[in-house]
Order: sequence, then structure tokens, then C-alpha cells
Amino acid sequence: MYLPMPDGRTTLANFFSPQVNNMEEMYLTGKAPYPVERTLLTTGLTAAGVESLYRGQTRIETPHLGIKYRPAQRSTFWRT
Repeated sequence: MYLPMPDGRTTLANFFSPQVNNMEEMYLTGKAPYPVERTLLTTGLTAAGVESLYRGQTRIETPHLGIKYRPAQRSTFWRT
């Protein structure tokens, strides 16, 4: 995989640091740092979008996205 260095103020291409940080937190605490429903929704949206494109950008039903999701109190935005 080619991972170009970002421009400007940094010398580190750390695109995967947020993911690795969340994995480490999960291993250490035994709890996912954010609800699994968030992953189900984002994956489901992506899959539905790709399927719609494949079918000529037709409307498709998405009953699999009927997931109740309550965001965490703490922000999961990556901060260095």
C-alpha cells in the first residue's frame, strides 16, 4: 500500500493512529470505545450506496439500517 506523506507541518503519516488507539483502549478495558451500532450504520450506509450504484443508481430499501443508536457522551474525535 502506498501511503503518501502529508504536506506541511508534520513528518508522520499517522492515518491509522486513531484506529489503533481505539483498538488498544478496547483491549485494555474489555469495552468497545464506541457503540457497535455506529459501525453497523456506517457499514450499512456504504454497502447500500455501492449496491445502488451497481444497480444504476436506483433507490433501494434499507431495512437493515433500522438501528437505534445513542452516541457516547465523550467525543471520539481524534486529537493528537
